[in-house]
Amino acid sequence: MNIWKKFFGNMDKEVILESLDLDGFAQLLRDNKVSNIITMAGAGISTAAGIPDFRSDTGLYKTLASQYNISNPMEVFTLSCFKANPEPFYHVAGKLYNPNARPTLTHYFIRLLHEKGVLLRHYTQNVDNLERISGLPEEKLIEAHGCFQTGHCISCSTEYDFEFIKEAVLSDKVPKCTKCGSAVKPDVVLFGEGLPSRFMRSINSDFSKCDMLIVMGTSLNVQPFCSLIHKVNHSVPRLYLNLQASHSDDSGVMGFLMKFYVARFQSNSFHFDSSNNKTDVFYKGTTDNALKELASKAGWEQDLLNLQATNESAANGNCLRPLPYLTCHCVAVLHFPLSYFATEKYDGDAGVNVCCTKGNPQAHLSATTPTKGEVVTVEGSKNGSMEMYITGDCCSDRCILLIYDIFGFEIKTTRIFADLLADQTKATVIMPDYFRGKPWTAEKFNTLPKEQLLAWIDECGSWDIVCEDSKVALNYVKSKKNLSLDHLGVIGFCWGGKQAMRCCSDLYKQMLAGIQFKSCAVAHGSFLNEEDMQHLQVPIVLMPAGNDPDPLPLMATLKKLKPDLAKNSQCHVFEGQEHGFCAARADLNNADNLAA
Repeated sequence: MNIWKKFFGNMDKEVILESLDLDGFAQLLRDNKVSNIITMAGAGISTAAGIPDFRSDTGLYKTLASQYNISNPMEVFTLSCFKANPEPFYHVAGKLYNPNARPTLTHYFIRLLHEKGVLLRHYTQNVDNLERISGLPEEKLIEAHGCFQTGHCISCSTEYDFEFIKEAVLSDKVPKCTKCGSAVKPDVVLFGEGLPSRFMRSINSDFSKCDMLIVMGTSLNVQPFCSLIHKVNHSVPRLYLNLQASHSDDSGVMGFLMKFYVARFQSNSFHFDSSNNKTDVFYKGTTDNALKELASKAGWEQDLLNLQATNESAANGNCLRPLPYLTCHCVAVLHFPLSYFATEKYDGDAGVNVCCTKGNPQAHLSATTPTKGEVVTVEGSKNGSMEMYITGDCCSDRCILLIYDIFGFEIKTTRIFADLLADQTKATVIMPDYFRGKPWTAEKFNTLPKEQLLAWIDECGSWDIVCEDSKVALNYVKSKKNLSLDHLGVIGFCWGGKQAMRCCSDLYKQMLAGIQFKSCAVAHGSFLNEEDMQHLQVPIVLMPAGNDPDPLPLMATLKKLKPDLAKNSQCHVFEGQEHGFCAARADLNNADNLAA
């Protein structure tokens, strides 16, 4: 069965579109009939921000053709043309990069889908960074054509950051490598280059789950992006918002090959004009107008306008960065930048090399050492049934959610830590099995490439899974154990530390459906960044090991942005301990480790 799903798509779930118009889509949103929406976007969603599109009468292709006397302006975006003369490309870059550009209503609608807990993924052809500025989390974003965040010399491959490239772009110059003098190319995908590996890695799993597809502001003329519409189930409702319709029928041998590369044997063109059409709706007009109308019909208009107003107000108050910003060294839910795998950075940086890559994840105590808790089976998660470890006083008014490292909840040392935590805090501690018996293992680091870790996290440990399972687990102890959630805290180790901070972030408040954590603790957390501190809502305790990244910059950010919260937060570095001392790699026979 799996091989048929791979080639022809998953046909298990059907969502019925009652009417072939915006009302039909609004009804699905209003009635909570969809939960895995994919959005696909092109340059048309950013024109209202003052960034030109490509193919309209006033688009970049027309101005390039006249200014540079080019018969085919698309040549500017080929790798061969860039190497021969990068000046036309950087002319376009100057047009695309507007330091005063702000996200449009469309960008905030995409963010609202995330806030409502129904956005599976946003796929974009754009490199203008407006999705990030709108507050869309990194793990929800797939940049099919790369980004301007980093660049590399075309000769010696020296890496440069966005500030280096931006300075040249704003001065209408071509940035030159300081080592060899060759041109520096941003890490955007030009014709003739391969797409980012995360794009190819994500499309199969994402589009097989999709129950609504919204395509916006793109002419669907660029392969292989345009072939993504073929990958959804034939019963999935598809809404296409653009100034003119396209059916994404790319003719010719190359078009066929690119479509096969992405969609295999799946063929599912838009059926706007077909008498048998039951799924596809085309809206002719701007994406802002269409989505404002859709939000109104779904009862979301005020939510959308409030989200836009709140973020724009914060930007005017300098709480958000009005310019594109970098998150190269740490991105959401452990989605590492590709540069970690293209260089030695993954294995060399302090705190990165120790994250889930060293040590032996097993209990150091003898096998006869008992644990104190119980394992129960919890039903009700859309991800399927799961086991959960519960320990401590179930009559307590305190509850702590423990999110372990990627070695899973079956590691005995981790359960012993949960027992110790319950004893020390007089709380009930719960550990859901987010991985459902399929944790990452130490042996895999010796035999499998680290790219597979990313694929495994997407499948078993994404934020969507953690959020859903945590809600179900907490509701279980509330109903089955009569446990109060009035005093609720969360602690996370390594990968779990990032997830714990997301539990306490204002970005995910709506997704948690009323569950409110009062405090957060992170032990030897990995890939934490300043943005985590920016969105933190509760006091935090950071407890890194001696060989973890320095936490002081994070605490300084918290003090600067949220001084009142910082007063109730703490940081303690366990200098004598190594990464993992609380979890799978703990040696509880060691007195110092046990005390820590």
